[in-house]
Amino acid sequence: MTNRQAANGGTMGDVHVVPKAAEWAVESNGQERESFDTQTAAINWACHLVRAEGGELVIHGMNGHARSTAEAAARPSSAGINRVVPGRPA
Repeated sequence: MTNRQAANGGTMGDVHVVPKAAEWAVESNGQERESFDTQTAAINWACHLVRAEGGELVIHGMNGHARSTAEAAARPSSAGINRVVPGRPA
């Protein structure tokens, strides 16, 4: 897990979207933050967390392995997430 300085001065770790039984969980700093019925809903909420708190979004597949990552844009004014997909140029 990568730790970064959060906007509030604390340390923000990566935000993970992981499968959990029949749901999808959003975790950060080793703690579950919320769970959702669909992966899409979990990703949307996790993106909001990354934009608000910093860190990197790590999306896991059904097998539990990380399948893609995304970082909050470097400029605070940017609302975008920069996607980084393994095997593709950033």
